[in-house]
Amino acid sequence: MEHTTKRTSQRRIAVIAPMGTLDHQPGILNAIACFAEAGYAVEVFALRNTHYPPLACESERVSVRYLPISFRSRHESRLWATALFALWLPFALRGPYVTVFAGGIRALLATWFASWFRKLRIINLQLELYIGAKLNTRFARIFKWLERRAVRKCFLSLIHDETRASMLCEDMGISRNCVDILPNSPRGEAGIRRSRFLADRYGIDYEKRLLLSAGSLTPAFLAEEVVGAAQNLPPEWTCVVHSAQPRTDDDPYICKLHAANHQDRVILSLAPVPYEKVDEVLSSADIGLAVYGAVGGLNTTEVGLASGKLCHFLQNGVPVIVSDFPVLREFVTRHRVGVPVADLDDILPAIATIMDDYDGYCHRAAETFTRELAFQTHFQRVLDRLDSV
Repeated sequence: MEHTTKRTSQRRIAVIAPMGTLDHQPGILNAIACFAEAGYAVEVFALRNTHYPPLACESERVSVRYLPISFRSRHESRLWATALFALWLPFALRGPYVTVFAGGIRALLATWFASWFRKLRIINLQLELYIGAKLNTRFARIFKWLERRAVRKCFLSLIHDETRASMLCEDMGISRNCVDILPNSPRGEAGIRRSRFLADRYGIDYEKRLLLSAGSLTPAFLAEEVVGAAQNLPPEWTCVVHSAQPRTDDDPYICKLHAANHQDRVILSLAPVPYEKVDEVLSSADIGLAVYGAVGGLNTTEVGLASGKLCHFLQNGVPVIVSDFPVLREFVTRHRVGVPVADLDDILPAIATIMDDYDGYCHRAAETFTRELAFQTHFQRVLDRLDSV
């Protein structure tokens, strides 16, 4: 009772999320829900992109305010949208707030700008690492200068695993005490769950085994390589490549995927589902893919527990095949929840390894999620920090 009373008296938390795809940002959505469940009134400040569904709030403790200007495109201009949002935010904030939770780099920069005019205690949810060769232009160096100053202004930064925490501290010049770990995992309990959502949607025989690759369909997530490798699957297997964003068959990259699907072994699922149905999609799989290309630099080769699809699959007791990158490899082999592959041509032996002990892989997947990844367990440390200030 004491905690609830204290949180009610301190009243409000602001969540900053200037992105049109907020309905598919689990880290931000889960934080909103956890703050509300802890008794805080949560004010979400977002921008509206009508290409995507609006944010649906289940709790009456959550309210949403949108930038007065809306967008309609698959990708709103990050520069102009963030600039407009940053100019609006100091006028929109109605503090005092216990904390201002900035979800991602655009939110962080906008919140840092607002902190010039208001006293704010900022929590930074570090969704990506902006390091390496991508910082070799003048604009990138200016961006990095701004990011470092914004992060150093924060009361706390949250990042997905210890490796990424070390990289963030070194890059930003901040103390490890200013950083906490929050895997990119969903809320809720783990279990061995299987749905027929994708089978029913695409008329797949229930007897077929399903290999699922879900997420953004881009070169960074090896979509074309997945489609190519799936052409060699045994006849009892079907592969579904499911997009997290709306795509069309005439999209140039989707045309490449169709061309790679020359034996018609892959179903391209181009119509995304609302976030609340993501579990139905991922639990349709017998084995999940969480693979990444090196094109994103250290942000992807050190993806580790920033991999939302890894966490979602394990929550549903679905074993995984992952890229042979250090943190992913160490995690799945230590907990025996999946198999790393250095090349997607190695998918077939990886599938065989998992199927030789399939029930064991499924049980270990759910148990590992509960022990290592459960969102509420990690987020409780954030709530405890707020109780202590």
